[in-house]
Amino acid sequence: MKKEKFDLENLPKQNIFKVPENYFENLTNRIEAKTSIPNNFNLENLPKENIFKVPESYFENLTSRIEAHTSAKTKIVPLVTWSKKRTWVSIAACSAMAILGYFTLMSEQDSLSNEALAGVQNKEIVNYLIQEDFNQNDFAEQTDFGKNLKINDSDLIDNLKVSDKDILQSVDLESVEEEI
Repeated sequence: MKKEKFDLENLPKQNIFKVPENYFENLTNRIEAKTSIPNNFNLENLPKENIFKVPESYFENLTSRIEAHTSAKTKIVPLVTWSKKRTWVSIAACSAMAILGYFTLMSEQDSLSNEALAGVQNKEIVNYLIQEDFNQNDFAEQTDFGKNLKINDSDLIDNLKVSDKDILQSVDLESVEEEI
């Protein structure tokens, strides 16, 4: 089957819808004739009888019929069921998330502390310790290795890898002379 192109621009411009002659001139009269109420219509003249009928013994049997229909179709469907499998899968998923979160956060904390301290100069660390009134003996007493090891000041300075020049820059000569 060959498809032809449909071109709207080349179609002839003519009205293809037709309305019977005098359709709109007589429309109002025709609508009124079909919908109008006769002038002699009176509600009082209508018969006063009940046109609705109820089958015999309808209301006597109604309760039993309703119960029969509803009890036969009643089905209890639990919304959420408990199962051992779902419980164990939930526990395993939570445990896996906790373990992954722990190892992820711990590795990030280690890397952050190393990166953060890499940019800090020794001079800044010494100034901070002086401002906080850091005492080497207090630190050694609070840590576990301080109880097991006897650390003297020269060993501590050697382990800190601080040069003599840095020490002399950080020491306030006036306070040393006062203590001597």
